[in-house]
Amino acid sequence: MEENLNYNVSEDDSNKEKVSFSDKVIGIFVSPNETLTMLSKRQAKASDWVIPLVIMVIVVGISNLVYFYSPNLKVQLQEKQFEAIDKSVNERVKQGELSPEHAKTQIETAKKQIENFGIIGLIFQVIGTAIFLFINFLIVNGVFYLLIKYILKGEGNFNLAMSAYGSVYYVLILQAIFALLLTLLMDKFVTGLNYFSFTEVEMMSLEGFIYRKIDLFLIWFYALLGMSYAKFFRATDIKRYIILVFAVWIITNVLFYYLSTVSIYFQGLAM
Repeated sequence: MEENLNYNVSEDDSNKEKVSFSDKVIGIFVSPNETLTMLSKRQAKASDWVIPLVIMVIVVGISNLVYFYSPNLKVQLQEKQFEAIDKSVNERVKQGELSPEHAKTQIETAKKQIENFGIIGLIFQVIGTAIFLFINFLIVNGVFYLLIKYILKGEGNFNLAMSAYGSVYYVLILQAIFALLLTLLMDKFVTGLNYFSFTEVEMMSLEGFIYRKIDLFLIWFYALLGMSYAKFFRATDIKRYIILVFAVWIITNVLFYYLSTVSIYFQGLAM
């Protein structure tokens, strides 16, 4: 299994740089260029992306527990969910997909389910989040891998892209931890280091969408991701990779927001 993950690296090179877990995580934040250079010279492993994914699931699970057992935050979350349900169902009524009577029944049923949400539901929510993160990880890397392979002519394969992505995933983990701590401090939901978290703008509005995406953690992450792909795919021009990553990020987000305005079934894409 390990032999299949040794890409474009000689046996001597794979043993040159042995980086501990703590050195890797700290290095990504303190000296990303040097750290990614070292990581790209060693043997790629599944643990490069499995470990950060597991840590993210744990952080999300802890966050959900905090929200569940905090009365004020729980009420805020329910209110946001109620607003989303009302808006979604009423939109379907306007489009003629539901009658007012059926809409009322659906809203009441959905709100009762939210109010009766218990620990079992919380467990299934965490499991669903873990599955979503894994699938999202695969899809995102698949898109970037194809673009890097056939447009930028990068040297490497899909598993190498997984390692490159996982190596900088700790920035998103830090964002989740920061959001949780700031949520507890402010006693209101915070999504990250962005303008949206400190305003009362509606989440699904164009302003809310833009304010959420202009997040310092996200900008930091995608800049590092471009650098990481460049290092792992043996590129000499890092700028091209960073430009590609940001272009894909911007284009897909614009597309997702447009789809969310076309149909309520795509609204989850704009979250």
